[in-house]
Amino acid sequence: MNLFFTLVTLALGVFSLVSVVIYLSRRAKYRMNLQDLRLHGKPHRRITQAELDELAKQTASLQRIQGSGGMSYEPISDSVYLISGGTASDGLELQVQSVKHMSIAGIPVEFPFPMESFLADNNQAEVVIAKQFAVVIGLNGHRLAQ
Repeated sequence: MNLFFTLVTLALGVFSLVSVVIYLSRRAKYRMNLQDLRLHGKPHRRITQAELDELAKQTASLQRIQGSGGMSYEPISDSVYLISGGTASDGLELQVQSVKHMSIAGIPVEFPFPMESFLADNNQAEVVIAKQFAVVIGLNGHRLAQ
């Protein structure tokens, strides 16, 4: 009986380790795709002042909740890129917290409110690049700010 519990515990540990390795390899691939977009992507247009204002407003709201070190939608440039493709979601669930990440066409993205509600099976997104992800400011014909 003791051997059975040891084997079950070992199997669960191996399964968890494999899951973490797969998760981390996906995240590394997404970061490389974001870096490739940043370095080699052709800007579609420039971000408008209204869009910058809306991103600043939503960043301020997030940082009131998460603290000053929280997520920031502040773009690193005024370039807006066009990406097209399906949506993928991955994450980790731990006892104390769950982490969920979204991507469009392999690019890690975050959705300011209400952009996530416009997701479809195949998406055309306008994004600006922040420090660690792309921020969706237009999705399937809907814009963050007009």
